[in-house]
Amino acid sequence: MCCMPTHSRGGTTCSGPYRGRLLAPARHGSSRWTLSWAASRLTHTWSPTSCVWRGLVCGCTPIVRPCFSWWTSCFTSVGTHTPTPPPPSSSTTWRCFSFPHYTVSRSSVFPTRAQLLAYQAASVQHTEWSDCYQSHRGPRDALFLTFVQEVVMLRLATHQCYTSEGVFYPYSERSLYVRMLHHSVGKFEAARDYPTAVLALRQLLDSGEEEEAHYGKWWCRLALDLEHLNMKEEALQVCEYAVTHTFLSAPCRLALERRLARLHEPPRRWGKKPRCMDLIAPQVFEVKGVRLGNGNTPDEGRCHLGPKSLWRHPITGASCSVETLVLADLSSKGWVGVHSEGGLLSTVFMLLMWDVVYADVPHVFQTRFQTKPLDWRTKHFWANRRESIEARLTELRSATPESIVEQIENSWAQHSQCMCGVNWEKSSLDSLLSFSYLPPTALAALMRVVCHKQSVSGFPDLHLWHPIDRAVRMVEVKGPGDRLSEKQVVWLHVLLSHGIYASVCNVS
Repeated sequence: MCCMPTHSRGGTTCSGPYRGRLLAPARHGSSRWTLSWAASRLTHTWSPTSCVWRGLVCGCTPIVRPCFSWWTSCFTSVGTHTPTPPPPSSSTTWRCFSFPHYTVSRSSVFPTRAQLLAYQAASVQHTEWSDCYQSHRGPRDALFLTFVQEVVMLRLATHQCYTSEGVFYPYSERSLYVRMLHHSVGKFEAARDYPTAVLALRQLLDSGEEEEAHYGKWWCRLALDLEHLNMKEEALQVCEYAVTHTFLSAPCRLALERRLARLHEPPRRWGKKPRCMDLIAPQVFEVKGVRLGNGNTPDEGRCHLGPKSLWRHPITGASCSVETLVLADLSSKGWVGVHSEGGLLSTVFMLLMWDVVYADVPHVFQTRFQTKPLDWRTKHFWANRRESIEARLTELRSATPESIVEQIENSWAQHSQCMCGVNWEKSSLDSLLSFSYLPPTALAALMRVVCHKQSVSGFPDLHLWHPIDRAVRMVEVKGPGDRLSEKQVVWLHVLLSHGIYASVCNVS
């Protein structure tokens, strides 16, 4: 289906199947974007009293809106980008971004009409599920849990869902029901309905090979819920079986091994306890600060940034986060840094591996409006690009710091206006160039890890560099009562094993 807008007096007309059908012009000051075209050339300036559009934009009349809604629900499911305007109360100027350049390789996402209609029906139910999921606890929670049991779990239990393989699996009926059930497990656990949570997790573990990336999380949750039901023998058996799988991620394997070691005691098991993963322990140092308010009384004032408490800045005396407190302390020692939590690593990865991510791979680019290939964050990303990834990593290992700086600068100049899943405005070129201080072998190792995971979740909070010593260090910040998660422990081990200075800062 194709519908390109053309201008007419007082409105916009359509070409294609809806040629000559009049579309109402976008209302002045409207806060709803129904359909936008030429997104790469679109800028939007918003103020409380005016709305100025630049680009090709049209609004649909109620007659054709259902058709466009159905069409865009499938169109956006293959990785397109729909910009969201800011709230009317703010005054924002939107930058003009473009989509990456790649070769479009169209193919049939839905092999049959029946699969398309089934996916569309599942999308409608996914919308209803999402509305209930985002509601606060109360009467709607009971309706939500009932919906999941009577619709989602029943549909998966009948094994009648249409499914697909490879990069098109996320756009199958079965994947939508699996996604709904995956996020619903936490609701069952919050309601202390652990029997249903266990049943849901066992259903998820039977969902097929395409969901292997989530298996580790599901095994961990299943063992924990069995412990809540005081079924420790069954929880121990789950851990013993799960650790034998080779496709578990390192954080999930570490969590299961820790639980297995804790449950492995008489009379359930005799003999020597199993050992956990042999990981490098990071160096720990301490920074002292003044916490603003202890939350005992309203008069003392409990200040929070979301769930995080505020601290007094040691230089300015203003309130700040715990990460800013550590940055201020280390800046007195010559370190320059930012609180990025892996954001800089994601940006550097895109700059250095751009040609690999947007390589000509069949079926992964279905439209010109994708920010990432369809195999992104799937096990197929590495398999589809193995040779190009290895070739690029070989180039990085043999590169000099000067050539790495040149590559980052050239890629920044070419691609920093492209929508590719990273926030360009939160990264400065100086902070990105600090990665050239790393040994080339260590930088290539980081790129390899991200190629495998396509995620930087758990990466240390602070990225710091010393301009004089040309050194880089990563710091994970922990406030009072906080501890390292399995993801953070594994990332610290990865950094230390490749000679990158990484440490943990405890703030007290």
